[in-house]
Amino acid sequence: LDVDIEDVNDESPSFAQSRYEFRVRENLPPMSRVGGIDAADRDAGRNGRVSYAIDQASPDADLFRLGSTSRGDIFTSTSLDREQKSELRFSLIATDHGSPSRNATTQVVVRVIDENDVAPKFSAEQFTYELFEGEPIGTLVGNLTAFDDDEGLNANISYSIQSPLAQAVPFSIVSLDSGGRTAQIRTSAKVDREALVLLANRADEKAYMFTVRAMDRGHPPLTGTCRVKVIILDRNDNSPDWIVPSAQLSAVNVSRHEQTDRAFIELKAVDSDDGDFGRVRYSILAGDPHGLFSIDSIG
Repeated sequence: LDVDIEDVNDESPSFAQSRYEFRVRENLPPMSRVGGIDAADRDAGRNGRVSYAIDQASPDADLFRLGSTSRGDIFTSTSLDREQKSELRFSLIATDHGSPSRNATTQVVVRVIDENDVAPKFSAEQFTYELFEGEPIGTLVGNLTAFDDDEGLNANISYSIQSPLAQAVPFSIVSLDSGGRTAQIRTSAKVDREALVLLANRADEKAYMFTVRAMDRGHPPLTGTCRVKVIILDRNDNSPDWIVPSAQLSAVNVSRHEQTDRAFIELKAVDSDDGDFGRVRYSILAGDPHGLFSIDSIG
């Protein structure tokens, strides 16, 4: 006797793993292949034929699609952006063609690989600091911060100062941490306020204006810039210089009949400091034991 045993749909499809992980680069065009998953069903005929579908209730189901329902080949349905979300998850369902049908589910995790597609950006477009003139080399001027939403070397930032052609910049910049998120500007030479040119928009302000560039270590590298203004504050570091008297005018003759309280010479001295530091006051220190002369204290 030959006995043919007819199949009953008593086996569910099964995946080799309960969880699958794939890696795919960001910014790839839609329909880029992510990977493939197969499910097995030990039943025969229709009962063992498997179709696949992405569970649309999954969090990131709308970002992926299958090449066909008969195969578990997974493709992107849109370009992925790691900076928006670096790990994507959805469920894949395998269903057989029996009646009633049976199914199985596995979890799919897609890790999005970073591309260097984001340039460093400073926390502000301009940073303004104040610094007294004459400070020693290495004096801290100020901190600035930049960030890059990429990861790894693509987010590792280095800094440089882009000085204007007409103005030497006595500053240096160095990163404070390995990723370069924070940097410090320090003096690389002593600053003399009196050697600077007044800014056009401020009659009393002298400052250095320059650009700081932040560059990541991606391939190719991307850059961002900010403006930096360092206002140099005055110190009373200059003595007055005599204009009159001078080598050409060091003596003056006065008649013995000269009227009292009448000026017979105008003395003049200048001080290159600013404000009260540059305002000159006059006094007679010696040489007039009988008090025959007086001088205006403020010229």
